[in-house]
Amino acid sequence: MKCPECKNIIIVTWPLYFKNPFGPKYCPNCNVSISCHHRWFYWPLLFLSFLPGGIPLSILVSYIFGNEGIIIVFIIGGLTSALPIDKYLEQKFGIVKIKK
Repeated sequence: MKCPECKNIIIVTWPLYFKNPFGPKYCPNCNVSISCHHRWFYWPLLFLSFLPGGIPLSILVSYIFGNEGIIIVFIIGGLTSALPIDKYLEQKFGIVKIKK
């Protein structure tokens, strides 16, 4: 990501990623409020990134414990595989604009 104000390259670190995941972010160099928009392929890729972590873990838990809590396990497994991919997509393909 590149700040539209100071042209500084913003590296999305885990603390910056978790600081305000859905709201405005700030450029660490010039402290301007920025918003990140996504390209058309962001949401399908994010949905598909849930599957490698969610499905195998759900199958394993249902085999061992039965169907109790399979949805919660799918969500937890999906998040463990989707969060790094989301961070990567935001870093590489995010469209950054100054928030007014």
